[in-house]
Amino acid sequence: MLLTVKQVAVRLRTSPESVYAAIRCGELAAIKLGPRRIRVSEEALDTYIEAKTTSVKRRGDRRRDDHGRVPLAAAPERRTGPRRRAVGQ
Repeated sequence: MLLTVKQVAVRLRTSPESVYAAIRCGELAAIKLGPRRIRVSEEALDTYIEAKTTSVKRRGDRRRDDHGRVPLAAAPERRTGPRRRAVGQ
């Protein structure tokens, strides 16, 4: 079955703009039926969801060290140069 972009957005709980972005960058396969008619097959949507789910799992695995602990985030670097003053001070 072919789904509209709006139907895909509802299933993914996101906006149609996000669906269009995924189609544009090639993450989500779509069929163009005319100048303004884009459809996504259920198989393509399932593949997209599976790929996103797998990438989230892989990213989570990489964040853990050899003992299964999540390492602490590095603190951002501090500026050491002179501070700029706001205009008019």
